[in-house]
Amino acid sequence: MPTNPSTPAKKTPANAVYQPRIALFDAVLVSLLVAGIIGSALSVAFQVHATRQEFKILQKSKQVRDQLEVEWGRLLIEQQTFGATTQIGSRAVIYLHMFSPPASQVMTVDMTDHNAQTTAQFSNPDSKVVAAPESAAASNLPPESPQPTAQGDLP
Repeated sequence: MPTNPSTPAKKTPANAVYQPRIALFDAVLVSLLVAGIIGSALSVAFQVHATRQEFKILQKSKQVRDQLEVEWGRLLIEQQTFGATTQIGSRAVIYLHMFSPPASQVMTVDMTDHNAQTTAQFSNPDSKVVAAPESAAASNLPPESPQPTAQGDLP
């Protein structure tokens, strides 16, 4: 029996059962998708919050690191200063033949009178005092520069 395309097909009880199942499947699928979207949104929000907390910790750590680097630089400068003092002393002894005088050669000069009268007290009476004229003492001439040694120029 040929079917006429213009006549609608009759609904059978089997077709009627499938319609509610499809609607139920669609409703479950939509509700699962909505739950997945909400869960995904919540996980993104928690992840953003955790990232911001970690970023705060990172910024504080960088700030502490910067402060420690500044302190480290200051300590290096201080160490170089202390090292330079001993280096200057050793070079003064080696290249300029300078030394600290023994206690027997140390003298104390009392400059109470402005007329260039000095009173010197010596612990060693054999020491000699040579007083410089006031004009030379008042001038701001630089000290003589040290002469190069036989090995070459001064460091």
